[in-house]
Amino acid sequence: MALKEEKQDMEMDYEDKIQKLEAKHVAELEELEATYKAKITAEIERYESLVKEREAMNERWDETNATMVETHEKRVADLRAEYAVKLEEEERLKAQLTQEKHALETEIDEATVALEEDADLEVEDVKAKYDARLSVEKKATLMLKGENGIMKKK
Repeated sequence: MALKEEKQDMEMDYEDKIQKLEAKHVAELEELEATYKAKITAEIERYESLVKEREAMNERWDETNATMVETHEKRVADLRAEYAVKLEEEERLKAQLTQEKHALETEIDEATVALEEDADLEVEDVKAKYDARLSVEKKATLMLKGENGIMKKK
């Protein structure tokens, strides 16, 4: 009987130890579970924070990009308008200069024709003057020849 009691005492000791170990394991498991839950919660919060930060950065980038695109498009439109005005002014100036060139060419042509006509008239006047002088000289020469012939006959 003593063996039986000793066996029962040992079984009770082992059962106590097993219960204590189980309680210790349950406590450690609960502690580990709480620690991992805390870590997971912290990681989830960190992840959510990073997601929010990334979304904020994306939003800021989108706003900056939209502003830059808008500024660029406005600048391009301004430059196009500016160059259209310049082109129009250049075309107007070109047309004006072409018109002035044609007017000057016409004026030069008219002046050349008038100058040629004046030169022709002057040449004709000089020719007529010298023709008249030549005629007078021929008559004078003939008269002198006639007088000379008369004088030789005498």
